[in-house]
Amino acid sequence: MSQDDAIGQILVFERMSGTLHMRHIDSADLVDTDIDDYEMVVFDGGNTSGDTWKHVFFPRQREHYFVYEA
Repeated sequence: MSQDDAIGQILVFERMSGTLHMRHIDSADLVDTDIDDYEMVVFDGGNTSGDTWKHVFFPRQREHYFVYEA
């Protein structure tokens, strides 16, 4: 997300009392947490020029996918 026009964000999905919750997290805060606490982490790399990509990461399974939309 180092492009000049990047408007991306990081979203984490975590389960609390059986319910899945989504929230925004700052990259510095993500580094300081146990990544296995989250069910899914989405790096949204959208930008103002229209190209968008997402990196979807499943920490416990150590699986990830990249999705690009033109």
